[in-house]
Amino acid sequence: MGQIRPVPLDDNDDRPFEPGNKVDTFQLEAWWLGVVIKREEDEYMAGFMYPPDLLVLRRSELRSHWDLADDVWV
Repeated sequence: MGQIRPVPLDDNDDRPFEPGNKVDTFQLEAWWLGVVIKREEDEYMAGFMYPPDLLVLRRSELRSHWDLADDVWV
């Protein structure tokens, strides 16, 4: 049976994301990995591969992307 991953670190940082930053967003009842393509004020255009989509999102709808490596968020 698979192991449940721990909750990622908090993203309470209000710093803006820049183009090229990896981000996560909660859409369609799941978290999706994307990349910031463009930023204008508090709106971000982010590209997502699965499902393929371009979305315009507010900073509050995004969090930094974290990878789990050897049970540690990096």
